[in-house]
Amino acid sequence: MTLSISNIGCRLGGKLINHIAYAHDLCILSMSPCGLQKLLNMCETFGSDHDIIYNSKKSLTMLFKPKKLKDLKSPPLYLGNNQLDYVNNCTYLGVKIEAYSSKSDIKRQLLNSMPMQIC
Repeated sequence: MTLSISNIGCRLGGKLINHIAYAHDLCILSMSPCGLQKLLNMCETFGSDHDIIYNSKKSLTMLFKPKKLKDLKSPPLYLGNNQLDYVNNCTYLGVKIEAYSSKSDIKRQLLNSMPMQIC
């Protein structure tokens, strides 16, 4: 896919990560709104070329920023001709993600995955 060779996204351990795909869900990651818009445009072009329709009504945008900059506005992002909504939290593949902190859900996930000890 074009996203993999775009050189736009986030770097983790020297590796480019700009999308996570699971079944029919796609999560796109970028370090900037400009980069994210470029990735969204690539998805739209790919979808048009391969008869894939993305549902912009189910698509959300989340901006991660420090609490002290929580009032910072980000430019509108579009999937095709549709403006995407910004949210402060959502659930993705059963994990609650918050724009300011996901510590509570990380703790919940860790507790649920810890092996039980039998006495």
